[in-house]
Amino acid sequence: MKLDKSIFLSKIIGGTACFFAAAFPSVIFSCADSTPSLAKAIPSVILDYKDEQNVPAARFALFVRTNSDNRRTDNFTVKSLEDPLKLEWKVSDPKIVTMDNQEYIFAESLSTADSSPFKKGLYKIVYTDAAGQETETSFRLDYREELFSIKSSEIRSELGNVMENIVVYNEFNMIIYIGKKKSTWKDDAGILKDYKAAAYTRTVYFSDDYKIVCLMPVSKIEK
Repeated sequence: MKLDKSIFLSKIIGGTACFFAAAFPSVIFSCADSTPSLAKAIPSVILDYKDEQNVPAARFALFVRTNSDNRRTDNFTVKSLEDPLKLEWKVSDPKIVTMDNQEYIFAESLSTADSSPFKKGLYKIVYTDAAGQETETSFRLDYREELFSIKSSEIRSELGNVMENIVVYNEFNMIIYIGKKKSTWKDDAGILKDYKAAAYTRTVYFSDDYKIVCLMPVSKIEK
């Protein structure tokens, strides 16, 4: 699976970025009678560390590629087929993101009420377009359960081979850089030399195929 890491990352980490996604316009298109269909669903389990003392909050992001005009999407529902509590989320007025010249609709924060681990296994997506037509597909969500109980200081070694990125924010929590850490960034002074407005950083680890994403605690830049 190939995605643009910068765009993918900006959708799941929080903060504010002044680019990438756009809301769907509320209009009806002339192709209203076309039958919708879904091409692919990409789930990513997100471990979100708020500090170094506690285990992470758990959620997952879902990117869905359709074979239809994404601007005609009305909503989609995600349902667990194996959870006895019949866990489900409805995503109304979803947004579009373009990655590698392909458009996806997405939900960046699907979680349980207390951010506890969610049910592994098979999930169903029910997609509804602006004309009220429905289609559905399924995907499998899988992860190592022990990752949810590991603190931030130990998670890097547990993940094995990962891709590492850094996010730089200004004081208003706006993202001003996403990507690989530059070789000149040996310390905070190196970051400030390139980005004078930098106020916070966050390290992010991606496992293979983006199946696990770890958001490490936010670090304040010393000026």
